[in-house]
Amino acid sequence: MTRQIKLSASLIPLFVIALIVAVLQIGCGQNDGSVVARVGDDRITTGDLQEFLDQNSIGFRSAQDEFDGKRIFLDSLISQTLLVQAARAKHIDKSPDVAKTMEANRSNFLLDALYNFHVSQKVSVTEADVRQVYADLEYQIRAYQILLIDQDTANMVFEKLKAGESFEQMAYEYSLDQRARRNRGDMGYFIRGSAPEEFEKVAFRLEVNEISPPFKTSYGIHIIKVVDKKLNEAREEYAKMRPALEKQIRMARRQMLTEIYFDSIAVKYPVTVDRDVADYITHKRTVLYPPAVVEKLPKYDFDDNQLDRDEKELVLATWDGGEITLIDYLLSVRRFLPPEQRPTFEEYEKMGEVVYHIKQKDILINEARLEKMDETEFFRHKMKLFEGYTIADIMRNDSISVLEVPDETQQRDFYDRYREEYLIPAQVRLYEIMVSDEMTAQRLASKIKNLDDFRNTAFRNTERAGIRVKYGDLGYVDSTHFPILFPAARKVRVNTVGGPILNRGKYSLIWPERWTDETYQDFLTVKEDIVARLTIEDKEQAVREWLNKRREEVDIEIYDDVIWSTIDKELYGTTGS
Repeated sequence: MTRQIKLSASLIPLFVIALIVAVLQIGCGQNDGSVVARVGDDRITTGDLQEFLDQNSIGFRSAQDEFDGKRIFLDSLISQTLLVQAARAKHIDKSPDVAKTMEANRSNFLLDALYNFHVSQKVSVTEADVRQVYADLEYQIRAYQILLIDQDTANMVFEKLKAGESFEQMAYEYSLDQRARRNRGDMGYFIRGSAPEEFEKVAFRLEVNEISPPFKTSYGIHIIKVVDKKLNEAREEYAKMRPALEKQIRMARRQMLTEIYFDSIAVKYPVTVDRDVADYITHKRTVLYPPAVVEKLPKYDFDDNQLDRDEKELVLATWDGGEITLIDYLLSVRRFLPPEQRPTFEEYEKMGEVVYHIKQKDILINEARLEKMDETEFFRHKMKLFEGYTIADIMRNDSISVLEVPDETQQRDFYDRYREEYLIPAQVRLYEIMVSDEMTAQRLASKIKNLDDFRNTAFRNTERAGIRVKYGDLGYVDSTHFPILFPAARKVRVNTVGGPILNRGKYSLIWPERWTDETYQDFLTVKEDIVARLTIEDKEQAVREWLNKRREEVDIEIYDDVIWSTIDKELYGTTGS
């Protein structure tokens, strides 16, 4: 059914419009798909609508629910189109600032186009794929694994397992997973989607007590054994989970293809470190400092204040199409790598690997230019969307007038209306000792007489990460952040020990030092926040009014039958609309 319709902007949540503006992947005028709406001389296609939906895991409960959801987002696309039309009419798209913004983001869209060509468009997910993952979600499995690095060892271990050797003992002796020394390879229970796809394909096809032959993933060579399988009570109906499952599969396959592509780029662009420059830095250190000092200096760094201009500009490494200077390398490794990961100037190969990762973006941009990604339809489409986003944002923020700054009366009214939001709850200055068993907690509590005793005991015994060095001091806490300890502290007299308290599987002793009463933030201290929130409200109201007016002025047609044509009603067990 086709119908002409005038839509009220007040029916469209502004947060949805904001989402439209924030996501570059949506826009108007895409050529693929049927026309789902016309806004004046512009059209919105099913491709435009789906492109936005693909960026979000939006689940629907029924065919009607999917239709209603798509209508909401379509209405938001219409609002975006109206903003773009008005921006073009005001020649905002011709602004030098817009041109600068477009040029500044050009490289990012070249990378998007390169990624799309080599990764995204190669990812496909069939209905059978999604249904298989959903079927796998019926159960959660418990598995053991042995992680190995070479095929010969993997084959030897597998033969021993077939001969009856203990899987747990083999994991203890051979697995490269450091946790295997403690858990004998036990991975615990997990569901589909919590491990790499190539790992899960094997794990979820095994029967209980079945052992897999060795197989490879990007992490190494695995041998796994499923020891239990039980129902996954968290699994919901298929229609509700389908969007998230499809997105999950796509993400996993994108990750795999991305790793393959990045590996090919690393091979194509080998980095060559100039050993003479690296050796020069090593030698210069020995000339500048006495031997006793040199021994204490980190070999992975150099004081650039000791380098003159020419030395800083020495080319340390090169690759096809680029180079990195000594000073650029020094500054980059300090910024991106912790000391323990920085190679010394004598580790040429590791330096080359570091340089590649530092300059990977530049290398990929160069590759995109060589492959003429700027001539692809994808690149032009993304640039057009970004231009629409940019000028619509300018139109929304700069060209739609708002009321004057809220006056004192409005500010006071707002403060009174939302006073509960400025409530500071009662708090307690609390110290805690957390241990694994109740008897230990009771033993420690019996020896604590004062706060100093408590603090010293916390320093020696507490198991809460990061609190030991603070002598058990949690600071001022409230019921929001400590829902178990806070009400327990209410029952303990100030400056006495309380507990043990069962706390997430462990036991806590507490020492409440002092309480603060519930109070409200003073108006003057939150005035700036109130003005900001009122200004946002005024802007949203102005945008609503502007959109309402534009919708009265512009002919808008929405094709509900086209929306329905995009909905697979069989997913919901119905053929009707």
